[in-house]
Amino acid sequence: SWELGVLNQILVEHSTPSLSVFTPGSIPPKLSSLGKDTSALDPLFNATTVHINWLREQNGGKIPQNTAQSLWIDDGSAGDPASFAPGLLLFDAIGWGGKDDAYIHAASNQLKVLQEDTPKTDDGAISHRRRELQLWADNCYMVPPFFAYYGVLKNRKDLVQESLKQLRLYRQYLRDPSKSNLWKHVLMGGTEVPPDEGHWATGNGWAALGMLRVMATIKHSDFANDFEGQISEMAGWVSEVLGGMVEALPDNNIFNNYLTIPPDAHHEGNFPDTASTALFAYAAYRLSVLMNDHTYIPYAERIRKTLSSPGDKGSEYKYFDKEGYLLNVVNPRSYGVAGEKSPEGQAFVLGMQIARREWISKGSQYPDGEDAPKGFIQMSNMAILMMASQALP
Repeated sequence: SWELGVLNQILVEHSTPSLSVFTPGSIPPKLSSLGKDTSALDPLFNATTVHINWLREQNGGKIPQNTAQSLWIDDGSAGDPASFAPGLLLFDAIGWGGKDDAYIHAASNQLKVLQEDTPKTDDGAISHRRRELQLWADNCYMVPPFFAYYGVLKNRKDLVQESLKQLRLYRQYLRDPSKSNLWKHVLMGGTEVPPDEGHWATGNGWAALGMLRVMATIKHSDFANDFEGQISEMAGWVSEVLGGMVEALPDNNIFNNYLTIPPDAHHEGNFPDTASTALFAYAAYRLSVLMNDHTYIPYAERIRKTLSSPGDKGSEYKYFDKEGYLLNVVNPRSYGVAGEKSPEGQAFVLGMQIARREWISKGSQYPDGEDAPKGFIQMSNMAILMMASQALP
């Protein structure tokens, strides 16, 4: 479910940036911002409609109202399906939500699942899993951005506050001060999925980008002044995560799957992972544009240059196959195993490209006292959302 969620959000950033939460003036979203030709929305709308039609079928033709029903009815994760909900809210806001209001009903039902039918810690951190209490760093990209977007579109300040509360609690539980403030991956539970106290690179990236999405959503809404202090504080949290990741960046500019395990250690789950590497760069460019914090731009540029390295034996790129798939990725469905193709990895590369383009449009700023190198390497736009066909049901 999260693969379709990240697909939807990247499609908005790529094809209709005027509707992206990272764009000032995008909240509430206005169909008129696209001009007369709205066809750029078609891929997102088609992908969303396929799932909404499936959900209708599961409910006898009509999505129920005011019911705690997950967007993926039998999904063991409470959090992952929420990543799909912002697309539903977007279409409802621009008047494409169906005559039966299916899109908003489905999103509201997902909200009800998280609020009323998911385990929580005593202080209110919502579980990432539905049948047992378990906290995942991944959740920060899936749930708080949904709460924040719902809140700003429906004038629900309580949901905006809840998005911030969830991020604060997750940081409280998962941040590891003994390891440069990197976040642990999975805590508690164990009945269905064993805990994973390792500092998973992609999990840290999910946390950073989730916080950035919440920050952008609030900053570009009517609630911006109410939460100015919290946005600034959260920018520090993002920098904290990226700073910890930088300390673990090897000389080859490709993160290891687990950040705090030495690359030469004999550990089954540790290997170079390009997906989390692109995710770091994506977040670094976003932080630069959103908050004028350019600290991590030099590392993002080094990473992007590495990912665009020419290949051996006549291949165009070292880290992409001839079809444009990112190579050397973690298996997105088994985080301790190397994979072959990754829908989220494709999204991270495209996100990196989009965010870098916006960084360039803002003046290609580097940290104070540093000059941007001349002649940026221009990687071909190979990540053309191939995960669309792979991720759709």
